[in-house]
Amino acid sequence: YEEIRQIGEYYFSKDFYKQALELFEKIENETSKTLDLCQKVGYCYQKLGDFSSALKHYLQAEIILPNQKWTIRKIAYCYRMLKDYGQALEYYLRIEEMSPDNLTILTQIGNCFLNNKQYDEALAYYFKVEYVTSNNIKMWRAIAWSSFLAGKPDQAKKFLEKAIEEKEDWTDYLNLGHIFFVNGDKKDAILNYKKAIELHENSLDFFLETFNRDSVYLKEKGIDDIEVSIVLDYLRYLVE
Repeated sequence: YEEIRQIGEYYFSKDFYKQALELFEKIENETSKTLDLCQKVGYCYQKLGDFSSALKHYLQAEIILPNQKWTIRKIAYCYRMLKDYGQALEYYLRIEEMSPDNLTILTQIGNCFLNNKQYDEALAYYFKVEYVTSNNIKMWRAIAWSSFLAGKPDQAKKFLEKAIEEKEDWTDYLNLGHIFFVNGDKKDAILNYKKAIELHENSLDFFLETFNRDSVYLKEKGIDDIEVSIVLDYLRYLVE
């Protein structure tokens, strides 16, 4: 199998993952599993977008050699891509124990908590990252969104305004609109929604598509369909 392995390694080194995978799996199916081969087969599947198969091989690698940071990180990533945020969180927390100051890992832990609707836990991690970085607009927006979902509108507004002051984005005004809407201030909600549309090439259709995705969160906070219709109808009147 040495010659096949060498060809597979060549393909792998050149990012020809499909060709490398075919050769690596041929070896894997006819010999005993090794850590290196499980990791490389998993990585090929990952790069080809087959996260379930990648995860299977990474988990096999974890059995062969437990607690290897590279493998655990790949397992966490695959679970996250498969939207299994509970399992992803479990593995990211293991990485945190090994690398407690890794800001990328801390951010991903926050993201997993956010996707699990554990908003206060998400905020704790986002604030950790925000504390040790400067002018981290991405983190301000994450804190703002998590604060909104956690029922902390004043905190959400504060961090959105910081982001806007640094570098405004249409999503900032969309989320500000949500905050005003939930607080019963439809006038300011509409003004901010209008600003969001203006900043995104005046595309009402794109705005509505995004707004409709967010509407589930508005309903959770007591906004009913009639109120949504009234606000959107008035918004259409202003921009069309």
